[in-house]
Amino acid sequence: MGLIAVAVAFLLGGQDISDRPAVCDQDYQAVACAVAERARLEARYRAPSIETESATGAQVFRSFFYNGYGRDILFVSFEMRPNMPPMVVVRGSAGERIEAPVAASTWDRIASEGIFADRVLIPMAPESGDEEVLICMHGWGVIVEMANAADDSGYRPAVRRKAQNTCDHDGMAGRFGFLLADQAVRSIEACEQLDADKHRNAVARLRACLVLQGNTLAAASLMNEKGEPPGRDYAGTPTRQEWSDWLSTDSTSRIDWAGAVYQETNIYRTGQSQPARLSQRMVELTETMPDLAIYQSRVGARDDRNGWIEGEISYRMSSEDGPERLMVAEYRQEWSRGGGFGWRMDSWVVQPFRPLEMPE
Repeated sequence: MGLIAVAVAFLLGGQDISDRPAVCDQDYQAVACAVAERARLEARYRAPSIETESATGAQVFRSFFYNGYGRDILFVSFEMRPNMPPMVVVRGSAGERIEAPVAASTWDRIASEGIFADRVLIPMAPESGDEEVLICMHGWGVIVEMANAADDSGYRPAVRRKAQNTCDHDGMAGRFGFLLADQAVRSIEACEQLDADKHRNAVARLRACLVLQGNTLAAASLMNEKGEPPGRDYAGTPTRQEWSDWLSTDSTSRIDWAGAVYQETNIYRTGQSQPARLSQRMVELTETMPDLAIYQSRVGARDDRNGWIEGEISYRMSSEDGPERLMVAEYRQEWSRGGGFGWRMDSWVVQPFRPLEMPE
């Protein structure tokens, strides 16, 4: 079995069996499994095979990425096509795509480090008496491919390829794959604007960047500030203060929660100790919705002052007459900012909840 097949087999260890090529069910360590897995990735990310790219005369450095649970999550490609300047292309599995021009210094670094990207390293012999045991779990994975790129002999083979899990230390492919992700972030301004501290690594940052729409620089600002909605933890529901800090509402803000409308106001009603606040409404709502989770699937902006977030909300509903059900609903939020202040929520419309239908 070739090294590529071995590495791909390791990457596939945690993959959802429903996504796995049929040939891998028979023998996931076979070369045929590695070939089928590459074909699956090419179809999923709408990427021509590296052999096809090579035949066009393009010089290409690219990588497919797997997360620590063996699921493919991203494709990044640096490309220099005949009579064209170098470009970087980032693709998601749902058809999302970003591309941007690449600086000469960036291209030169990638081409230089690509020389050794498929190099196999010889492990160092342990020192006498060294009994240290290293345990690595949930390593991320890459399949790095290059077309018409110089190797360490000075030639430009039509195709080179190397797969590696980051728990392995026998090659350079993992390092090179994450170099591609890091340089892609640096080459795409909106991606670079995303707060690195809020994302696991450059690959996760690029995935978040694929969510941005419209004025992506403003959308990146909105994601940085409002990309982590209050959620349940083992301590219970989010507090009023947590909701207040995140919503940043004023007297014009309103929530339409599956048909029930709540309006922020500064007016005291008879018998009230304080005006109606949306933060308190959210506390009351979430107390009736066990395991409430707010997902953001699209973050956009029309200009530098007006943005929006769309996504899904879910919670667990118990029933005395049957099993628990997961309830879901789509939502859209409108946000604005001005005068040097942060983003505040203007409106939040949540559609009616429905049971999530699980596939058979």
